[in-house]
Amino acid sequence: MLSVYQNSNADNNQSVKAGFIVRITEYKTLISTLTDRKSEDSIQHELFLGKRGSGKSMLLKRIEVEITENEKLNTRYIPVFPAEEQAGIYRLFDLWEQVLRELYLRSNEAFKVKDFSEFKDEQTYTRYLYNEIHRFCKSKKKKAVLLLDNFDRITDSISGDGQLLRETLTNYRDLVLIASSGSMDNHFLQHDQPFFDFFRHHLLKKLSSKESFLLLNHWSDSLDFDDRERTQIKDFLKKYPGKVETIRLLTDGLPRTMLLLLKLVLQTNKPMEVDFLKKIMDEVTPLYQERLNNLTPQLKKIVYEMAFKWEAASTKEITAQCKMESKLVAANLNTLTDRHIVETITTNKRNNLYRLSERFFNMWLIVTQGSPDLQHKARWMSKFLESWYDNQQLHISGREVFMLSKGSRQNTCLSVQLRDENNFGTLDDKQKPDLAEMNYFQEIEKDVEKKMVNLSFTYYYQNINKEKVKHYCGNYEEEDTSKIIIEIWAGVFNSVEERAISACIEKRENESFLGRLLIHNQKSLVDKLFHHVKFGRRLQAQYTVLYYISQILNGKEDDNNLKLRIPPELQTTVDEVLQSIKEEQVRYEGK
Repeated sequence: MLSVYQNSNADNNQSVKAGFIVRITEYKTLISTLTDRKSEDSIQHELFLGKRGSGKSMLLKRIEVEITENEKLNTRYIPVFPAEEQAGIYRLFDLWEQVLRELYLRSNEAFKVKDFSEFKDEQTYTRYLYNEIHRFCKSKKKKAVLLLDNFDRITDSISGDGQLLRETLTNYRDLVLIASSGSMDNHFLQHDQPFFDFFRHHLLKKLSSKESFLLLNHWSDSLDFDDRERTQIKDFLKKYPGKVETIRLLTDGLPRTMLLLLKLVLQTNKPMEVDFLKKIMDEVTPLYQERLNNLTPQLKKIVYEMAFKWEAASTKEITAQCKMESKLVAANLNTLTDRHIVETITTNKRNNLYRLSERFFNMWLIVTQGSPDLQHKARWMSKFLESWYDNQQLHISGREVFMLSKGSRQNTCLSVQLRDENNFGTLDDKQKPDLAEMNYFQEIEKDVEKKMVNLSFTYYYQNINKEKVKHYCGNYEEEDTSKIIIEIWAGVFNSVEERAISACIEKRENESFLGRLLIHNQKSLVDKLFHHVKFGRRLQAQYTVLYYISQILNGKEDDNNLKLRIPPELQTTVDEVLQSIKEEQVRYEGK
């Protein structure tokens, strides 16, 4: 039912069409190009670029199905889509043999070509085979559309025939090549390589949040689930959006990852207790373990240390981590870059930065093979993201959840009754809150201090009655980080730095406390906390997103190329939280 790998091998065209709901823009672009092309037009060859699991194979399969079924296209084109893993292709004539075989098969004709032994060399046989393709297409008055998955692997295999392939595709107009590749390697980037400036490129980016939920909801409706399973999936998507978004961000936002998440949801009855990130990493372990096993010990060591660093790092930093000679590290970085395991980030300074190109792989190394501290960091990051995308705001603490949830639901009623805490008995029936709120207010009237605390929370949240809160601050004894925030808002600065440091030493701080300090322009204080000798490193690891934001707000984003070092899987969250902090600053400063 749930096929995580090789979905492109589905033999039911209807299921392919029904399951294809992302990569629509790229699909429409290609189909429009094929439809609009006139017979005398030059041939435009296409290349899709995307990571493993990004949907390249499915996109090619959908194009094949459309060419097969669309009358406007099938009268002009014959699609040829060899197997996804073209293990048997290591010479160009191997590819042409597959193409010819497929053309004859689609035309219900017997495949027949001359034997290889009749030719003096490989190149002569290769040219003969393409002449046969040319003859076949001419006889059918159609062009062949060759859909090649993992084209980068094919170019590696037939590297000696690369120039001949380009020459053939340039001189003949019988064949349109639509290929996919896992990366932009030297075959496409270097001037002296045969496929430099040969393709029109289409980058398959990570799924957006909207696309991820669209895909998961579609799968829950269209795949062969029973009613219980379908309800289970729908409930999960509704109740735990933060978990879905966390998986999307930390695993490169790949369709294949979303399918793994769906599979895991169906295997558990208690989603709140499941570490989905860890379970997804377990699922992909065989794939990534094989990748590691193919590396030499030196390369493996560098990959490990770069992953555990997590941020982009300079050659000097990687050298220090690996405890190797600088020249050796530099040479190995070049090798890893050529293999597309490492990417280079150009800086405005002399030294570039480097990071693992596949962020899913980086996270897998941290979660499955990192030290306990690194695994804690990944877990903290996961929890921060889940909380953020569940709430989309930085609450000041958990203690006022009742008041603030009621405030958001019955804002008008609360704004009336809380402007003066003494008027509760004068409200008419329409203004009075529900029974739960009435009981709540009756309870706080029994405890003056509790009443002042909770009214302070509510006034703070609504940004009203600062003077009353300032008065309350001196009249209740309870000390927590929320009180520090409320006092700062009310203009009471009573040993703020010492109390904040004490809270961090005692581990009483949370992301809400640090975020609210930034909202109220205590950026210098937050910077001191993040760099405190006793707990600064812990805070940086535990609240990584807020650490980056504090550095940006303190004007340090260019220091040591900090902005370029931020892991790309966190950049969206950093931007969103930063924007939220700035909006809250405007809201609080506007009154």
